[in-house]
Amino acid sequence: MPRRGPDADPSDPMPAITRGLALLRLLSVNGPSLLEHLAQAGQCPKSSALRALTALERCGAVGRDPLTRRWHARMQLVQAEETPERVRLRTLLAELSHEAGCTAEAWEIRGDRLVLVERTGPDVGETAVRARIGFARDWREAEAVAIVIMAAGYSLPSGTRQVQYRSGRFQAVSRSAVAQHLRSAQAAGAWIDPEPNEFGIRRCAACWKHADGRLLGAIAVAFDKQLSNQGTTDTIGMVAKAAVRA
Repeated sequence: MPRRGPDADPSDPMPAITRGLALLRLLSVNGPSLLEHLAQAGQCPKSSALRALTALERCGAVGRDPLTRRWHARMQLVQAEETPERVRLRTLLAELSHEAGCTAEAWEIRGDRLVLVERTGPDVGETAVRARIGFARDWREAEAVAIVIMAAGYSLPSGTRQVQYRSGRFQAVSRSAVAQHLRSAQAAGAWIDPEPNEFGIRRCAACWKHADGRLLGAIAVAFDKQLSNQGTTDTIGMVAKAAVRA
């Protein structure tokens, strides 16, 4: 029978799941941590914590730095909000996904991370988009979501060096190239990745603002299909209009 911490609920039917979620929450809130610290904070044996973290790593929720031996979150738990604004956002994403024929997403700025907070897949067929709700990413990759948020005036965390996935590998991107992307995004109201990322996905994004003007993040579509010049123009216009309604 699995060992339980002193505050654990003895009626918990699946303590392993509860433990895994607790560890993921700790990493999301506290940042990278050693196994020993996680086991102590989670009130569980190191062996149990390691099993839970290994399972989370296999599904892409956490990772471990081989040099520092610290575990870090690759996803964040997102509390579902049933506010009128969130319901309207889900409706908008469903409409955008239907119109574009691909996955529609809402990315929110949370501290020094971008978190996927809502996502709607296409009506028919399967999607190749791997990012799921709760997925968190940093600002190192200068792709559509980051570009449009920066174009809206967001300042990157100090010391951030950006890269782009080009010709099958990540390459450093110059400040002048990023500045040109920002001008294009500002002029069009949206920006589309010129090439697919390492998973074969391109995104088109536009900045997402609160009704009071606060910058929240970005509305995007993600797809693995080829677009004609007209299709690219139509997609940019479609996403820009959706972001205004969000």
